[in-house]
Amino acid sequence: MIRFRAMRCCLVLLLGCFCWSACTQVGERNLDDRKDSDFIAGQNRAKSLDYPGAVEAYEKALETNPHSALAHFELGLIYYLNLPDYAAAIYHFQKFLELRPNDSHAEDVRQFVSVCKQELARTVSLGPISQKLQKEFEKLTAENQHLRQQVEVLSKSLAAATNRTARLRDASPITPNAGTKPAPILAGKVRPPTTRYPPSLPAVSSTQNRRHVVRSRETMASIARQHRLPLGTLLAANPGVDPRRIRVGQILKIPVS
Repeated sequence: MIRFRAMRCCLVLLLGCFCWSACTQVGERNLDDRKDSDFIAGQNRAKSLDYPGAVEAYEKALETNPHSALAHFELGLIYYLNLPDYAAAIYHFQKFLELRPNDSHAEDVRQFVSVCKQELARTVSLGPISQKLQKEFEKLTAENQHLRQQVEVLSKSLAAATNRTARLRDASPITPNAGTKPAPILAGKVRPPTTRYPPSLPAVSSTQNRRHVVRSRETMASIARQHRLPLGTLLAANPGVDPRRIRVGQILKIPVS
């Protein structure tokens, strides 16, 4: 910082020397600039510390003579030293260098441009950019936290469901039937197991009706023949039974002969 301030002071001194040297040079363009009424008005207003008025006068001089290097230089000085507008100062100093690239003081003006750029960089505020990035970071952090909470809730729900399934499986184990054999697999197809039905109850001599459990492929006629009964007698003993719709496992009354 101290080094930069010292450099700035040196440049201010160089600016004064250059201004005096430029104004004392003899040349056709300098004489034209000094004879211009707007240029003279700008010098007078600058001496009386009316810098906005000086800027206005020099800009009018540039409208009359756009190639006035001295008008650009004076504007650069005012914008740099008196009206802190470093961007405008850089513009006018660079215009001077375009018009006088081989001037004996061109290197000094380039140093002025460098100092103005440093001053301009110092005035640029990174606050809005930092605030915007901070807001984006906070937003992403909040979204990440929300997603983490959702993952935790889903993990707990999955663990609870798994535990319930395990408890239900342990509470009601499936015991295989020792007498049941798995159906054999033939040619990629599973053959359903053969249903075994209990045999019909044996005939018991009694004064009451006997019972018969219908088995597969039995009909009322075959059951009547089996018990040596007329079909009409069997039907009369089972009035609520439709002989065409008897089913396996159905119990029929067998009257005693």
